[in-house]
Amino acid sequence: MHAEQVNVTAAVERPVDIAEGFTIFGALLCLVHCLFLPIVLAWMPQLSRSTNLGINLHLWVVCIAGPVSAWLLISAVRQYKRIIVSVGMSGLALLILALLWPLTTQQETLVSVAGSVMLAGAHLGNWWVRHRSHRHKAG
Repeated sequence: MHAEQVNVTAAVERPVDIAEGFTIFGALLCLVHCLFLPIVLAWMPQLSRSTNLGINLHLWVVCIAGPVSAWLLISAVRQYKRIIVSVGMSGLALLILALLWPLTTQQETLVSVAGSVMLAGAHLGNWWVRHRSHRHKAG
């Protein structure tokens, strides 16, 4: 690979890496939110009475992060990483299911945690495969 090609590839990959990092961070933040916020609210009942996160926060998060995740995962299909796409889209579907389907709190937490883990894992896998393939092309 010539130096000019490496610079162009790096310039194109940087926004994708930033978006991929954003989605990984978002999925992990969702995981922390689902697992630890209920514990914190149980320990601090005053906080639970003064904080109303409601469905609107969850809806906005899915509406913003969902399309970015879907775009990154669909771009992975072009590189024949169907398993990564399947896992990620299943995770995204679980997050949407937890948001829209009437579930108990425990069911919603379980479905959300599973969706977050699947989505974060898919994005980590996508990032790893993209960078591994670039190292092999450069070497």
